[in-house]
Amino acid sequence: MDREALRSVEAATLFLDSKVDEDAERVLTMIIGLVNDVFGERLSLTSFEQAATLTNAASVLINAGNRASDLEALQTGEDWMANVVESGLLVGSRFESAAIYNLANSRLGITDLNVRRAWREASEDQRAAACAEVRLADRERLRQARQELSRAASLTQDARERGMRLCNLANTFDYSGRWVEAYDAYVGALDADPSNGNAAGNVAVLIERVISAGWDFEGHLCALYDHYLTLAQDNRAGTVSVAGEGAAARFDSMELLGSDEPLTAPFDEADPYQAWVSQHRLALVAALEGLGSDAHAGRWDTITLRTVTDSSSSHQAPAIFAILNVLKADYLVARRLAFEADQLIEETGCWSQQDEDPGVYTETLNYAVYGEVSSKLVLAHRAALDVLDKTAVAVNEHLQVGDDPTKVSFRRFWFEDKQRTKLRAALVQHEGLSSAILSMAELAIDMAPESLYGHAQDVRNAGTHRFVLVHRDFRELDSTATMKAMTLAGMRTTCIQSLTVARAAFLYLVALLEVFEAGKARADGITVPLYLPTTY
Repeated sequence: MDREALRSVEAATLFLDSKVDEDAERVLTMIIGLVNDVFGERLSLTSFEQAATLTNAASVLINAGNRASDLEALQTGEDWMANVVESGLLVGSRFESAAIYNLANSRLGITDLNVRRAWREASEDQRAAACAEVRLADRERLRQARQELSRAASLTQDARERGMRLCNLANTFDYSGRWVEAYDAYVGALDADPSNGNAAGNVAVLIERVISAGWDFEGHLCALYDHYLTLAQDNRAGTVSVAGEGAAARFDSMELLGSDEPLTAPFDEADPYQAWVSQHRLALVAALEGLGSDAHAGRWDTITLRTVTDSSSSHQAPAIFAILNVLKADYLVARRLAFEADQLIEETGCWSQQDEDPGVYTETLNYAVYGEVSSKLVLAHRAALDVLDKTAVAVNEHLQVGDDPTKVSFRRFWFEDKQRTKLRAALVQHEGLSSAILSMAELAIDMAPESLYGHAQDVRNAGTHRFVLVHRDFRELDSTATMKAMTLAGMRTTCIQSLTVARAAFLYLVALLEVFEAGKARADGITVPLYLPTTY
């Protein structure tokens, strides 16, 4: 394949990219024919130039495929980009992030078309369940896409590109009912690129659903909604460039709520712990930013199940309240340990042992960080992820699933079979729970190796059953079967991630239980709303 042929593909790609919104179907025909003529249908890639050219062509193909709702075109795009990524020809180049991003977008486009078809074909009362089933059926494709979007974002130094990658990650979280993680990812996208009108508009839509679902601190949420909707409308051109005129028109039609509440639910900025929790969004509270209305009183992790319909004659409170109290306290201890370690690292850099640490540690000549600070990080990380298994135990108990609590595992509980092909019938049989169970099931899938949170799970396993060696990264240390080596910076990041995941799981749990209790109340003739933000 000569360079002249590649240059012709590049020139045609630039031209066709400008025509996607005018005639997506014609663009598809032309770009596929062009690539097949130059590369051949077997796509045997042998050079960097070939891989880069195909990546650019695939971007046009995937965008046009999404605009035209053409499943076959998206599958072709997936094949092209899988070929490019697997070739390894772009590793270390600026095209690597683009190739991974294109591959993820092709996967998401395929699943979205399948979901739309399920939505159209299902009866109104079965649409949420039908869409959840399709997303689970495409679990491997979506698992790969979430991991790929995260990796693509980490590989680019370009602010606009990073914002687009994180926005699409947020979108796919949101479509699966994972609204807590979606909000964090949208904020990450806007931190990278404040002009990303699509991310701003999408997060406004998410907040609108949270408000409609009946979560607390409506004034704070309304202020956030107004902030992001204004940002979306002010950056309309950015929305059109990445999501099309339809998305921009949707945001144009949305109205501001006129809230004068602060964007961040109030907290004591003079308290370093409150500031740290607010900064990382780690509060167990029905607010998206800050700590909630009781922060100044010192009691701000307020989220809990509000009501339970209990027909038993017991004079004790239903067991779920005790379960949630213990689970919340476990999380708070993990969070406090992480904060204490983080503060000491900020203050001292861990260059010397803390005066309060009574341990005597042997010098091992590998720049390891021994003592209470590093162990607090490891223990906080482990305790946070332990919350996940306990959320599954809580659902098992309250919904009376009947599993042996000593054998309940977060990564297996939500599925009917070991292959994870179906959501568990004992859970989704309850009114309105399909989206809630899907959010937990996908989170469980993302804890697997080579998945979005697989590294966090691996560190947790090492900290539980083996050893984690935290070091200052002055030299490369190899992990062994006995000991996992982690840089101090990496351990801090992983610890925050584990707390973020545990918080999301706790909030999803409370939302799930609220929906379950609302269904029970309606069965008893009591009219109550469903308290779960849902995209369907």
